[in-house]
Amino acid sequence: DDLDDATIEKIGTPEKVINAFGPEVIGENVEGKVLSTATAEYSGRTYYQFELEPPHIFITATAAGNRLYLFSVTANGEITVLITI
Repeated sequence: DDLDDATIEKIGTPEKVINAFGPEVIGENVEGKVLSTATAEYSGRTYYQFELEPPHIFITATAAGNRLYLFSVTANGEITVLITI
């Protein structure tokens, strides 16, 4: 498909995006690990937001130009945070 001006919606549904790219972030299949999914819009751009089971992993995905962007934050019970872009 023509993704020169990609939006996250053109890439797929939230479920399709987390199933396709979530394993790249957490290193394993995400099936059964997604606790919540939300869609938000900021400044005209849509973001898919996911919370995965503990250790808590929060992933936000969006697209711009011809790129997909994933931002993840992992936190354990000791409030140590690992941020991956």
